[in-house]
Amino acid sequence: MFRTVTRGRYALGAMAAATVAVLTACTSSVGTASSGADASSALADAITFTPVEMPASLRSASTGQSGWLVVPSSGTLPMVSVTVGDNSDGPAGVQTWTAIDGEGLVAQGRVAGAPDDVLTLDAAGGPQATAIVGTDVDGGRFASFLLTSTDRVTWTHVELDDATRSAQLGSVGVDATRIVAAGTGLNGRAPAAAVHTLGGATTTTNLTAPGDGQSLTISGVAVNGDHIVIVGALGPDGDVTRPIAYTSTDGGAAFTGPTEIASEPGEVSGVVWTGTEYLATGGAKESGWNRPAAWASADGVTWAREHVEFFGDETSDAGWGSDSADSTLRKPSVVDGKVAVAIDHDDSTWSYATLRDADGTWLPIPYWTAVMKGVGVSSSAVPWGDDGLIVVTQHWKAATQTFMKPGDVTQREITSFDAPFVIGDVHDLGGQIGISAYKPALVVDEGGGWRHTSDPGSYAFAPDGGIVEEAWGPADLATHNSPVTAADEETGSAVVAAGTTDDTGFPMHAWTRQGPEGEWQPAVGIDQNQQTFQNPTALGKTAHGWILAATTARTGAYDDARTATVWTSPDGLTWERAKGHFATDVGRGSGISDICELPDTPVAVGWSEDSAGVTHATAWKVVDGAWHLLTLTDSPGAKFTSCTVTEAGVRIAGNDGSRDKSWDTADLTSYTTAETLDEGSSRNATVEVPGGYVATGAVTTADFTGPVLWLSADGEEWDWIKIPSQSPTDWAQVHLAGEGLLVTATSGYHWAGGNQAWSVPDIGATLKALA
Repeated sequence: MFRTVTRGRYALGAMAAATVAVLTACTSSVGTASSGADASSALADAITFTPVEMPASLRSASTGQSGWLVVPSSGTLPMVSVTVGDNSDGPAGVQTWTAIDGEGLVAQGRVAGAPDDVLTLDAAGGPQATAIVGTDVDGGRFASFLLTSTDRVTWTHVELDDATRSAQLGSVGVDATRIVAAGTGLNGRAPAAAVHTLGGATTTTNLTAPGDGQSLTISGVAVNGDHIVIVGALGPDGDVTRPIAYTSTDGGAAFTGPTEIASEPGEVSGVVWTGTEYLATGGAKESGWNRPAAWASADGVTWAREHVEFFGDETSDAGWGSDSADSTLRKPSVVDGKVAVAIDHDDSTWSYATLRDADGTWLPIPYWTAVMKGVGVSSSAVPWGDDGLIVVTQHWKAATQTFMKPGDVTQREITSFDAPFVIGDVHDLGGQIGISAYKPALVVDEGGGWRHTSDPGSYAFAPDGGIVEEAWGPADLATHNSPVTAADEETGSAVVAAGTTDDTGFPMHAWTRQGPEGEWQPAVGIDQNQQTFQNPTALGKTAHGWILAATTARTGAYDDARTATVWTSPDGLTWERAKGHFATDVGRGSGISDICELPDTPVAVGWSEDSAGVTHATAWKVVDGAWHLLTLTDSPGAKFTSCTVTEAGVRIAGNDGSRDKSWDTADLTSYTTAETLDEGSSRNATVEVPGGYVATGAVTTADFTGPVLWLSADGEEWDWIKIPSQSPTDWAQVHLAGEGLLVTATSGYHWAGGNQAWSVPDIGATLKALA
């Protein structure tokens, strides 16, 4: 059915902005919903995943810590922090760090009786009890767990019934008599609240579920006797959300809501009972960006926005940075009515925190923590003494503890982490399998400027030698990141494009090799053209020539829209920037994720934003020598991710804002839905192999959640088989390697030793079982 012209995996585009042509006919018919079935026993017997040896640089010998949720001291109980600890030698588990000396956190080790394969957790406590809730993986399925303690040193695992384990608990609140946890529920199930009476039973009550096309997040629980408040955010799939709350006045037997916390778009990080009122913290959208926000309520139903002052000198290196970047109040904590909250600002290299006094006054704090952000940063703050804060900042998988009082800021390292390289993309340059990898990095220059970037790593795969550290492609690729590649199967010619950083900003370069034995030559015409930021996103060889897509911007700043841009070349050596409209005319972002073709025009697919910042699935084609943009306007939150040539035109895969789908089109004007995957299922770009097609993806069923390998003999009917990865959140890729497959997986949550790889021999023989 498929007629594949190019092969290779293309990275998803980033943000950008130009003009829109509206598709009036989005679908002409609706296809049969399908997600494939678990592979038959015969197929399962035919598939062998053989682990591939990898060098030490792709594994980490040290333990990484994620989460760093800090519960303040209460009565005689010390402050405690709860993390997920993981390394390459075993699954991720719950670990606690207790302030044995009254202040400094000291590791207590893994919690005995806690589950393995922990993905997420939350913690809360008071003088009577402390609770940890979260979600782990049990037998291939997501499941909730609850741990309790009366001394914050020893912990008890509470047995939960099936209804509670299925609630996907992620937020918890505690008072003197009960623990209340809440979660969004597993796939297809309603959100729920679980009430555990201290020393007694646990009951679960369903919350009102979101309607069709709506998505719900739950982020916090506060308990005040029989009065319970659960907060979160609700909104259309793929669109902006609004803060909401559920309330109970009978100890959790029944809940009302959701009711709006605020009418403006925003998000909630958590909620506490201060002793006199409920306080929720998060961010509110203003001019398209999150601003720190807090809302107070006496009953959890009627809320009032509070004014939170920015602090710090905006002109200094340690100020708030750009106003055109998200800044959000994180989860609050309370001691004797005083509320501490860390602040996350996307355009600052520093961690911040602020304090709300017991009388409800937000105190301006004229200092900041002396902790520079790394990658994957998050912070948690608790009140300390009469007028201070303790802030724990996670940077990458290490953490620092900072003590803050007016005129006094001290810090100590809690733990360090030796980060491994992380597998990025796999590239096939005509039989040569190259693997790009990276280590996240923060670069700060002498003038105080900074950027998040990564150190590149280069690896190669040979079916008989595993994955080894080896350069591939052009020599200059060693200083570049995020390469995209394509090869001409008829001539053996290949092109590589990648981004880098230098004194001019973030330029992109390309190289070409004429024939499989040719020398790599730098391409010409890929100049910056007043674009400081250039990042390649897709590359393809078509009958209309080589096509290269990138996101570009005049600067690397967050507030400068990143727009899709296209270059074309007849030979891969000399390039010319293409004319056309690549984003809406309202100055919003766009990105191209894949290149293919119709008989009369090359085709690009991806996404673009409307004036409200909502994405729409978007395709481009050439008309009268210029690229024209067309969007699926009736699918907010939708994106196209890949396209494949078919006998009747092209099949485009993507997401309609709620589910993964594929569409057939002959002209990019009218579309027929070819397939709609089950909720919770996904399938990545299709790879042609001897005897059929393969793809990676993920599925969620009653019995299994995790990455899978999809297989099809004709590109129409698909079966799947589980990939034996460490985590159900692993991101998997597949590539043809000789007569077999190379399958890789990288952990989506815990990256310490999170790289895995397998070979699957003789895929053609396996696919015959499907014919």
